[in-house]
Amino acid sequence: MEKTEIIPLDGTWKLYIEENKNLSPALISASTEAELVRAGLKPIDGSVPGNFELDMERAGLLPDLFFGENILLAQRLENRHLWYCREFDSDFSGGDDVFFVFDGIDTFAEVFLNGGKIGSADNMLIPHEF
Repeated sequence: MEKTEIIPLDGTWKLYIEENKNLSPALISASTEAELVRAGLKPIDGSVPGNFELDMERAGLLPDLFFGENILLAQRLENRHLWYCREFDSDFSGGDDVFFVFDGIDTFAEVFLNGGKIGSADNMLIPHEF
């Protein structure tokens, strides 16, 4: 019988956010958290599943988005680049078939593991498996 190990990756991640106009070539090509830190970005807690606007609200960077017209403040955030980072342990060996399954992922996304790109997405309405 085949051994199946499932590691849920939902929960708290580190979320780095930068305006697109401030993206340096180093940030555009960043594939590790260390590169984000070297570029001077500071993380906030990000919830997965979730969305970054609510993460920013929880971090005190936005007011209550469900009060009055505050939701309109989220419109100015559409020009942001986001990086979600998380470390996890596994005992995968080189011969194992390993899959990362995303039930929901941003419309346009690149997925990296240990600095190497393992996939990309351009449709948030379907599951992705890399």
